[in-house]
Parts: sequence; C-alpha cells; structure tokens
Amino acid sequence: MVYPDDRYPTVPSFPRPKTSLTTGDQVLIDRDWYENICKYIEDLVSAMSDNSVPHKGVAFDVLFPIFDNDGDMVTSATIDSGLAGGAGYAMISVDAGAVTETINTVSEIGNAQGFAQYKLTLDTTETNHDTVQITIRTTSIDAKNTPIILYPKD
Repeated sequence: MVYPDDRYPTVPSFPRPKTSLTTGDQVLIDRDWYENICKYIEDLVSAMSDNSVPHKGVAFDVLFPIFDNDGDMVTSATIDSGLAGGAGYAMISVDAGAVTETINTVSEIGNAQGFAQYKLTLDTTETNHDTVQITIRTTSIDAKNTPIILYPKD
C-alpha cells in the first residue's frame, strides 16, 4: 500500500553493526544500532496509529473494499446513495441523526488483478461527531452494500 510521504517516518539508514559477538545461544549486537531500530519501529507504529483513526474535525480517508455474493472483491462498482445526489455518493448519519449524502464522492483507487479498493474522504464537518455511520450503497449486480462505523477521537 502506498502512503503519502508526510504520514509515516522516513526509513533511516541504519549502519550495520561493526561486530556481532556470539556467546552460547545468544547473539550480542551493537546497542546503538538496536536502539535506533527500536526508535524507528516506535515512530512508525505511532504514525500508523495516528493516521488510521479518525480525529474529530479533521478530514479522514476511509479505505474499503466492496464484495459480491461470493466474497470476491468487486471492481468498477457503481455507487449510488439512492438519495437526491445519487451517483457516486455514500449515505452518512452522524450521532444517530438523519441520513444524508456524504460531501465527497466515492472513488476507486486500485484495481489490479481483481484487487479493488475504494476511497471516501470525509470532510471536517463529517468527522466532528462522536459516531459516524456510513453505508456505501452499490447498484452493481451481486455486489453487497458496505457498512462502516467510525468513532472519531478528540
């Protein structure tokens, strides 16, 4: 999966340890090298955690597949909310309120060898709630609707 450069830490160049000593069943490695690797992993996990959870009042990209009756991914699905705007829009309800259409449309972002992924960017007003319920309604033959529930963090 490809992520924007500003979301995840750049992979640093870790010099290989000059020596590794073996004592019995244990391999001793350079302490600085080990600490640099641990720090990088910690930064990476932190960045992934921050970007994979929606925050209140911050735009958020929801990535999801659409499946058919057999559980296969659907490519080139036709999205239609069934509401006034119709084509391309998803249905959304915030804090168990009325169902409306999303501000942005759903787009297919990947379609290679039957691996299809879709994206919906939620606007800052859509994420500024305790609960965000989304239904991606598709009119493609045999495709199933995709329900998504998000709980944006403060």
